[in-house]
Amino acid sequence: TTHAYFRWALFGMQCKKSRTIFTEVVEVLETQPGIRDIELKEGIPVTISHLDSWEKVNDCSLPEDLKQFYLAHDGATLNWSYTCNDVILRLGLIHVNQLAKLRPFSVEPRASGEPSAVDLDVKDTEGFSPSFGGHNCRVLPLNYCSTCGHVCLVYRIPEGGASPFEHCNIWLLDLSLSWHLLCRTFSDYLRLAAVHLGLRQWPYALTSVGLSPLYQKWFHLFVPKRYELDCSKSNPTLQPEEINNMLDVTKLLEIQSKGTLPNHHRSAK
Repeated sequence: TTHAYFRWALFGMQCKKSRTIFTEVVEVLETQPGIRDIELKEGIPVTISHLDSWEKVNDCSLPEDLKQFYLAHDGATLNWSYTCNDVILRLGLIHVNQLAKLRPFSVEPRASGEPSAVDLDVKDTEGFSPSFGGHNCRVLPLNYCSTCGHVCLVYRIPEGGASPFEHCNIWLLDLSLSWHLLCRTFSDYLRLAAVHLGLRQWPYALTSVGLSPLYQKWFHLFVPKRYELDCSKSNPTLQPEEINNMLDVTKLLEIQSKGTLPNHHRSAK
C-alpha cells in the first residue's frame, strides 16, 4: 500500500532525546543546494494541567503521541525556500497548531475565511466521511496550508454517543472541501511530512486528487524516490528513466525566472 512504503523510509527519522523530527528535517535540508531561509520555531512546552484543562473544555481525549508532542513544544513551524535565477520560492512548510488553536470549526464562518461546520457538511458515497449535519464526528484542525487545505484530527462519535471522544484519525480537508483519510495517527502524519520535506501540497500525493504538474516537478527535484513510486502506481510499466524524460526541468526553471509561479518574491539586489 501507499503507506507501507513509508514504514521503512521513515525508520531513520525517529525522534531522539536531544532532537526532534523537525531538526532531523532541517539537517537534511541544509545539505540540499539552492535551499535557503530555513526557519524552525518550536513553542514552549505546555504542562499536563494545560492538557487536562483542554480535554475537559473540548470533551475530547488527545491521542498519546499528540500529548507528548505538546509536552515537548506547544506547536511548531518549519519553513524553507528555494532559490533559482534570483527568484525565491517558498516551497516548504510543516506546521502544527498551538494547543490553544486546536479547537473545533465554528458553526459560523470566521473572519479568517476558515470554513464553518455548515460548509463542511458533505457526504461521501464510499464509506465514512466526516459530516456535521449528522453530528457523527468532531473535527479539530491541526494546520492550514493555502496550497492544499486543512489537516484535521477527526473524532468519530463512539457507539451510544458516549463521551469524551477518544479515537481519532488524520484527515485532509482539501480546497474543494472534500475529505481524504491521510493516516491513522499523529506520529504517522509528522513522519509523512518529514519524508516529503514539508513540500507544500504533499498531502495530495496520498489522495485521489494527486499532485499538480508543477509540484510533480518539485517532487522529482527534492524527493525523487517518492515521485517514482507515485508514477509506478499510476503506470506500472513506466521505467525511472521514462519518468525523468517526462519532466523538462530546464523549462520549469525558465518559468521561475519569469516570475510566473505563485507564492514567490524576488530577492533584493
